Amino acid sequence: MHRDPELRITDGLGRERVLYTDGRKIEEERSAGTMKIRAKWKDGRVVVATTPEHGPKITETYAVTADGSSMTVTTTIEGRGRDLEFRRVYDAVK
Repeated sequence: MHRDPELRITDGLGRERVLYTDGRKIEEERSAGTMKIRAKWKDGRVVVATTPEHGPKITETYAVTADGSSMTVTTTIEGRGRDLEFRRVYDAVK
């Protein structure tokens, strides 16, 4: 659900993630420590940069097709001498 600047993403298990697309930094406490998260719109996509207290930076790009039939999430993990990138494609629930 999106009500600018708040964006709520719910996964298949019902877990909800709240992001703010105005570029503000938020912090989340997780078992591995504090995560600094910043989300913003870029070229019609939502880009979420997550910088953990320890470990590599993670960037997720959410792109919805023009007809709304699917969403692609591209995840890039930076660090440790090389970057790792993978994509997940989701079909819209009707």
